[in-house]
Amino acid sequence: MFPSWTHLAFTFDGHQVSTYRNGILIASARLADDAKFGWGKKFSFGGKGAYGDAEVVVQSLYLYKAAFTAEAVNNLYLWGKFQAE
Repeated sequence: MFPSWTHLAFTFDGHQVSTYRNGILIASARLADDAKFGWGKKFSFGGKGAYGDAEVVVQSLYLYKAAFTAEAVNNLYLWGKFQAE
């Protein structure tokens, strides 16, 4: 699906989860008001789905406490750093 280096970003603001590829919003969904989201002792990325497995290399993984705006995600992709608005 991604034949070359690809920047993926996921944001969650407490209600809406958004997915960006190379700084561009590609999917977004509002979660139900009673949905729960939390961190446990384990963190996993990926898994076996309906389309099978994929071999990927994760060069860098960053977790932030705040959900970035679309502009901030694009800046992160273009410049490699978060630029405050």
